[in-house]
Amino acid sequence: KIFSMTANLFVRTVFTRFHIHDWTGGFRAIRKDVFLRERNEMKGFNGYIFQIAFLKKAVRDGYKIAEVPVHFSDRKLGNSKIAPLSYIMTVIKFVILTRTNELARGSFGKFIIVGGFGFILNAVILKVLVDGFGWLPYLANLIGAVFAIFSNYNFNNFWSFKHHKATSIWRYFYKMFQFYLTSAFGVTIIQTGTIFIGTHFITREEDYFIYFLIGTSFLLVWNFSIYSRVIWRKKH
Repeated sequence: KIFSMTANLFVRTVFTRFHIHDWTGGFRAIRKDVFLRERNEMKGFNGYIFQIAFLKKAVRDGYKIAEVPVHFSDRKLGNSKIAPLSYIMTVIKFVILTRTNELARGSFGKFIIVGGFGFILNAVILKVLVDGFGWLPYLANLIGAVFAIFSNYNFNNFWSFKHHKATSIWRYFYKMFQFYLTSAFGVTIIQTGTIFIGTHFITREEDYFIYFLIGTSFLLVWNFSIYSRVIWRKKH
């Protein structure tokens, strides 16, 4: 039970698919068309990893996944065929490699590049306003963020998430409004809040750029989650 609970928690966390609770169970009903589509990609998987791999590919291809609670009775005869260490290492290897390849090939890689450009734009404006004009760091960051958000929105809309981009003027401005609203929350609460707390309660105001970097790392996780799950979410 410990192996099962740990494996499922690990898979759900790394794949960020928390609505699916049981990745390792073998008691499943699978539609024929789903099986026929996925079976050619399953030839390289043996043993229990088959359960995780098949479900992951079905999720990737947009199939609906439903879960019905079932009471799984404890074994009364025989022994489990799972070799604990081997099973754990196989699961970890498959999940991490799959997620890494998925992020590198998908929208996340492009998101990082776009975000990197926005980060540079924001950082330059922040430094110029603080060091050149004597602005307060958290106020200067808000100004820099306005320009960075506009840049990020357009690059993400036409490149990172181009398969789900706005196809009309109305959708373009509607998504921009969503983008600014969610980004403003992240910039104001997460990034600027980190700068304010750090420079006022932890160290000196001169260390503002360190807290800018820390806040940006938190902001990265927030932004990608919101952009991929809300603004440019995939419709099945």
